[in-house]
Amino acid sequence: MFKKLPRKRGPKLRKRRMHHPESLLIENIGRLVTMQPGRGRLGRLGVIRNAAIRCMHGRITWFGPDGKEPVLPRTVGEVRIDADGGVVMPGLIDSHTHLVHGQYKKDTFGKPDFLPIMRATQESHFDVLFEHASERADEVLRHGVTTIEVKSGYGYAEESELKLLNVVRALGDNHVERFIPTLFVGRVLSKARASRVNDIIKKIIPAVRADHLAQFFDVCVDEHAFRRDEARKMIAAAQKSKMLVKVHADQFSDRGGAQLAAEVGAVSADHLEYISDTGIAALAKAGTTAVILPGTTFFAGATRYAPARKMIDAGVRVAIASNYNPDTTPCLDLFLVATIAITQMGLTPEEALLGVTLNAAHAIAAEHDIGSIALGKRADLVVLGVDHEIVPLYRYGASFLRTVVCEGEVVWRHHGYNL
Repeated sequence: MFKKLPRKRGPKLRKRRMHHPESLLIENIGRLVTMQPGRGRLGRLGVIRNAAIRCMHGRITWFGPDGKEPVLPRTVGEVRIDADGGVVMPGLIDSHTHLVHGQYKKDTFGKPDFLPIMRATQESHFDVLFEHASERADEVLRHGVTTIEVKSGYGYAEESELKLLNVVRALGDNHVERFIPTLFVGRVLSKARASRVNDIIKKIIPAVRADHLAQFFDVCVDEHAFRRDEARKMIAAAQKSKMLVKVHADQFSDRGGAQLAAEVGAVSADHLEYISDTGIAALAKAGTTAVILPGTTFFAGATRYAPARKMIDAGVRVAIASNYNPDTTPCLDLFLVATIAITQMGLTPEEALLGVTLNAAHAIAAEHDIGSIALGKRADLVVLGVDHEIVPLYRYGASFLRTVVCEGEVVWRHHGYNL
């Protein structure tokens, strides 16, 4: 039914092949931001000054003082990058997006418009959805994002949902970033709630499971969405199908979504603008990551942001994501979204950087592999032409990205920047 497509390539972007050079050495790093505090490192972000880092076959094998890297045998080929005194940090992780959708005419800012998008998505051919999503995937890479979670949802019906998840699979086959597929069920568009829940449990989840199309199941517990009892049934079916769980929770009112996420062992609870103190305590106790989406509130011109400062102070791990969608948050610039979290939600710059790296890795159950610089982890890195890691947050809207590395391979570089 669905076919693989060759990626439409643009300048400076490399088709997915990931041959992993034997060795990649980035040297002359002013500040290596490991996201791992430790002995001899500076602050919460584990910064190492005047550093270098080596990756072999796609994995981090050494990092430390510049010029002290182990000598390799002459038979080992090595690519070298001069960071020119700049910052090197883990590739960014966008842990909540709706990247695949149909095209439609939008003439309002920040106001929900789900039905036209759903119809456009259902009517769009696979090839068209893939082509437009590929353009967005290229944009994501230019913002330094090396891993991106992508939800279905705009298809609504079974066939269209499968189509969207197959597009996500094709993106992973044809792009250098890592794509994390999520089956998302949000809206309830008819009064026949019981039949909708039954369709999801009996038809959609089994169909997705049969072709291994989704790693996560995400359900919305909120107004115009599902009740906790309905969500609990669907979550049980998804967990039986070996999917990890996320919950869209308490965006428009406190419906106990955060408590449900904690109860069922969800990896993350997302949105949380109306989370209660009880919900905060539940997330902290369960170790469920809270994913905040400041770009959505900002673009809507609203004032009610998720209480991120309160959650952090209560011991909740907080990640930051774009919530890219064509409806209420058409932004893929994760540094910009992190700046909003600082200015409007009370995060420190260090907390914001953790929110788009290590904490975001926790939000997709990948903290063992990405999100920080540690031996054996996947070599997803960005080189920034700045002298301090908070500059991209402070100088919001400007691009300081110089090089992007995915699995130890240089996949993007700024025009005019020499390796």
